[in-house]
Amino acid sequence: MSTVWNKLSVIDVSEHVEKKNGMSYLSWAYAWQTLKDNFPDATFEKHCNDMGYPCFYDPAGFAFVKVTVSAGGHSQTETFPVLDFKNKGVQGPDSFQVNTALQRALTKAIGYLGLGFYIYAGEDLPTSSTPPADPVASPPPTRPAQSPAQPAPKMADAGATNQEDDFLNYITAAIKSCGSVDDLRDLYSANTQNIKESASSEVILKRFAWMRDHLRKR
Repeated sequence: MSTVWNKLSVIDVSEHVEKKNGMSYLSWAYAWQTLKDNFPDATFEKHCNDMGYPCFYDPAGFAFVKVTVSAGGHSQTETFPVLDFKNKGVQGPDSFQVNTALQRALTKAIGYLGLGFYIYAGEDLPTSSTPPADPVASPPPTRPAQSPAQPAPKMADAGATNQEDDFLNYITAAIKSCGSVDDLRDLYSANTQNIKESASSEVILKRFAWMRDHLRKR
């Protein structure tokens, strides 16, 4: 599953996260589109009960749904409870509640394959299972004059090659200067667009993830 996971887990989905009642949800439409863009062979199955309905019940009468997603030769199945608007389990749900649960189960099953998994783990940045090519050192006692949370100049402001190098050097230095996970999160938020447009985006995301893990161990 490493190929599927490695390809999907580094994708930044932050702009497609919806918040409701204190919970974070990834848009199911975006999740499915992104999965199909990366793995055209992807399919999903909504499991049905003996009567042909896509809904099951536990011994207490609470409803749940099951969805299996397959991509790149791998499959993941999610069993998801049918919830009301307060995120409480439902007995005797209506069709809208069942449909909502199916969409959430679909998205979470895709998450098990790697896309947006860090959301379910309570994270704010994509994860990385491998160290960056150029591991960043421990944060120095002083910070650069420019605040880490301040965005770098737009990528199109200078020559492509030199600007790419300049941005990589800038963001690496800024990552090193972060003294807390909050600083790191602010830096990432301020530079999200430039990171996405960078040819070194995968390397940059790995450096963010490495520094986040490093800060949490301090």
